[in-house]
Amino acid sequence: MTVLAMTASFMLSFSAQVAIAELMHLSGWMVWLLPAGVDSFILTSALALVVIRDREGTQAPGARVPWFRSAQGRQWALMWGWTLASIGLNVWHGFEVSKDAGLPVQIGLAVVSTLFPLGVLTATDGLLRILVAETTDSAELAAAKTRLANSGPAVAAQPAAARGRSTTDRDLDLQIQAEYALADGPLPTIKSLATKFSVSAARVKAGRDAATA
Repeated sequence: MTVLAMTASFMLSFSAQVAIAELMHLSGWMVWLLPAGVDSFILTSALALVVIRDREGTQAPGARVPWFRSAQGRQWALMWGWTLASIGLNVWHGFEVSKDAGLPVQIGLAVVSTLFPLGVLTATDGLLRILVAETTDSAELAAAKTRLANSGPAVAAQPAAARGRSTTDRDLDLQIQAEYALADGPLPTIKSLATKFSVSAARVKAGRDAATA
């Protein structure tokens, strides 16, 4: 049902923006570039947001990190920026096709036109939440927290330097430590964890040593 809703929203928004592209006097095969460019950015921004959220976890309550310094905040801004651009094009189309029908009809069609890009946004976000599981509250990470907390005061207590770091850094430290704590066989290599978390080997070492520093 989510895929169906997303497909329908894309098709309706696509049709409206093709009409706007024709008003812009784009050549025949180029009219699809406008809706494909605008609405596809909503999809890619939503996907990037879910991936970043899955990798970094959600921000702790009370954390004071400006949105423009947060990867998730910037991605939210991009996603809503492209959504507003899509809404603007759809509203333009609504006014254009009803310019001879009177102001009430124009306003009504403009309001209805906003539903298409909002449908794209909400259906895309819903689909990605279904397909990409968030690890922040996963059973594995919860077990890692318990095992790390039971490993002694040196592991359970973060040093002052770590407490002063951002929520994202502390979450990454915990996930790196969890990889070692939950390893059933040989411990993972620093190189493998650097690849998994897309960070440098030095960052993995810092995360591994944060609990015992």
